[in-house]
Formats: sequence, C-alpha cells, structure tokens
Amino acid sequence: MTDIFRKYHAKAIWKDNAERTNVYLRFQTEFDAKKGQSVQFYICTDTKYELYTNGRLAGFGQYEDYPDRKIYDCHDISACLKDGSN
Repeated sequence: MTDIFRKYHAKAIWKDNAERTNVYLRFQTEFDAKKGQSVQFYICTDTKYELYTNGRLAGFGQYEDYPDRKIYDCHDISACLKDGSN
C-alpha cells in the first residue's frame, strides 16, 4: 500500500489549547472543483467523524487510531460537488 501520508504531505491538525478528551470539533476548508469531477477525500482520525460537502453527508466512520499504525478512510465526494468553491 502506498504511504498516502507522505504522498500528499498530510499533517495532523488540532485546535490550539483544546482538550483532547470528550471534545467535539469542527474543521472546515474550501477548495475549487467542477460538478462531476472525480474527487476523493482521505481522513484519518482517532474517533468518530462525519464528513459533509456542501451541506450533504459525504461520509462517516469510527475506529481507534494507533500512533504507530495510522488508518485512513477514503470517501468519494464527487456526487456532492458544485462548480466553483466547495
């Protein structure tokens, strides 16, 4: 399996000074795309998550994270895209 973390220069994100237990956070970003374009979203987390694209549920998951063995999910979000900023 390709090391996706190195391939895409992935890095961990977290809210500054946020607690690390029993906390719910929302991370949001924007990107440009075209409706009908093929786009995959890779996510690695240490708990439950929901993935929304343009207000539509595009994926979800739950699993334990292991520091020495990262696991990720890949969601095809193509059906949720619109032309321009997403």
